[in-house]
Amino acid sequence: MHNSRPARALVRGLAAPLALGGLFGGLAAGLGPAAAASAAACQVQGSPQPVSPPKGGVLSGVAVISSCDVWAVGATDAQALTEHFDGTAWKVVPGPKNLTAVLGGVGAVSSSNVYAVGSSVQGTDRFPLVLHWDGQAWAQQTISGTVPDGELSGVKVVSATDIWAVGDADVPGTNRRQPLILHFNGSSWTSTRVPQVAGMSSDAVLDAVSATSAHDAWAVGNVFNFFSQGHDLPFILHWNGILWTRVPLLVSPRGAGLRGVTATAPNDAWAVGFTGSATGQPLTLHWNGRSWNPVPSPSPGGPASDSFLASVTATSRFSAFAVGQFDTSDGRDGLLLRWNGFRWRQVPTANPELRTQLTGVDADSASDVWAVGSTESNNTPTIPFAVHGF
Repeated sequence: MHNSRPARALVRGLAAPLALGGLFGGLAAGLGPAAAASAAACQVQGSPQPVSPPKGGVLSGVAVISSCDVWAVGATDAQALTEHFDGTAWKVVPGPKNLTAVLGGVGAVSSSNVYAVGSSVQGTDRFPLVLHWDGQAWAQQTISGTVPDGELSGVKVVSATDIWAVGDADVPGTNRRQPLILHFNGSSWTSTRVPQVAGMSSDAVLDAVSATSAHDAWAVGNVFNFFSQGHDLPFILHWNGILWTRVPLLVSPRGAGLRGVTATAPNDAWAVGFTGSATGQPLTLHWNGRSWNPVPSPSPGGPASDSFLASVTATSRFSAFAVGQFDTSDGRDGLLLRWNGFRWRQVPTANPELRTQLTGVDADSASDVWAVGSTESNNTPTIPFAVHGF
């Protein structure tokens, strides 16, 4: 799965066991008494799974506004899927009618100002898509200029007048993909210049974006070589308030990939993904203000297991959370890691019965964390779900 360009998180293949009840119990067990009490105030006990669309689906991104106000987005049957947690239950919230689309990320300014990004399908073409929630309904927003065959996979809200969205788009007249970065200034979405990161025989895509201020933003992505499988390379871009530049990686293993990024300060950021061309292993990189450096992280499936991290969020230098999936003897399982300021540790799960993957994570405090993904059993369609706290 790692030798060629991977599919987006919301359409990755599923596998492997994990019961939702067991997962919920394992996560809740990691909370302290105060955190557990806070979680109990705004959570349906014993049911971490949101409302399931009739034909199944998958959640790929989540935004935590408060403990009683959370959004999750994804897709079901080629239709955009948006779900909201109001402190009592998850509910599907209808999007714009007659829109064939998938959503990859979501970010929020407030309860009445939320943005979801992805791609819409018109015939055989895809176009970058931005939806806005005004507290009453979702509406599609206009993107200035023309971006042919493009899609967005991640979004980061800095303020109501400073929002970033990233993905990829066609290089006109070719079959190549190039990174796409859009910026919202409070009134319009416009394309931003991206430095060249790939040659004529490669695709280059961005998967995630994060920021701490108007002068400090990060975007991570991957270059996929058409003619040399196993030689794909991750790359990281930085925004300094004026332009995006590529930041060198001291360790840039071939066959590796980056899927998620988060930042809490100019000298504290994380990027996560996988490393390894045949079988992947979780990869965590940390920015200390001078360079990106690899940090050891658990690899529960062992060196022969195929595993990766898909998303990461941090609330401080001493609190970060990463999610993904790993191979097990029976299939695959959701992978959950927590950083305590000194090391990454795996949060255990139990009672494997369903095939599960985790694709998005967000938090508004160290004790208020939501992870989203999808799960299936042998006899049921894929269904989206969310779990709270770890």
